[in-house]
Amino acid sequence: SYLSSEHARAGGAALPLCAMDGDHLQGRWLRNCDPAAIRRPERYAYGSPLPRTNGSWDYRLCSRMGYAQRARTREALAWSWVPDQCALRQVDGAEFGAWLAGRRLLFWGDSLSGQAFYSLLFSLGAEVERVADLPPEPAALDAFLDGRTGGPLCSYGGVGDEGGALTAAALRSGGTLVKVLGHAPMVDELRR
Repeated sequence: SYLSSEHARAGGAALPLCAMDGDHLQGRWLRNCDPAAIRRPERYAYGSPLPRTNGSWDYRLCSRMGYAQRARTREALAWSWVPDQCALRQVDGAEFGAWLAGRRLLFWGDSLSGQAFYSLLFSLGAEVERVADLPPEPAALDAFLDGRTGGPLCSYGGVGDEGGALTAAALRSGGTLVKVLGHAPMVDELRR
């Protein structure tokens, strides 16, 4: 399946999980299915359907942006990276949440950072307790962190547009993911 590597080789010997110290860098791309067999790319990638799209443009759900993008997404999902000496660990929302605990993980940048944020958010599944697009001001983030704003991922209305400049997701374990889109400020910083 997608995002999993072969856990056993010929002879049935299970591989150890990758330590992520470079042991995962030597390997090969393995075609795991025929792209035409992937009917719902987001369900295939994340194991469940994603929230409905409200807007007409959404870089997080490329497969919904027309036939060419859907075909490209299905082709990409048909391949997985398989390390030679170890097995990649499946994303486990509860385990990730326990690791993050009461800390915050910040994604700051352009739409590529936003894609990484949403990919992780959707991969964490039920570990995501609340998510909200917020006004870019400290009081709004404070209100979210205090539990006064935001709702469950299944009712999140930001899918379908860019999700706003500031999006926060609270995890059940107390950790927080924060996405800050800073297209114009980044350009200004680079010019200095």
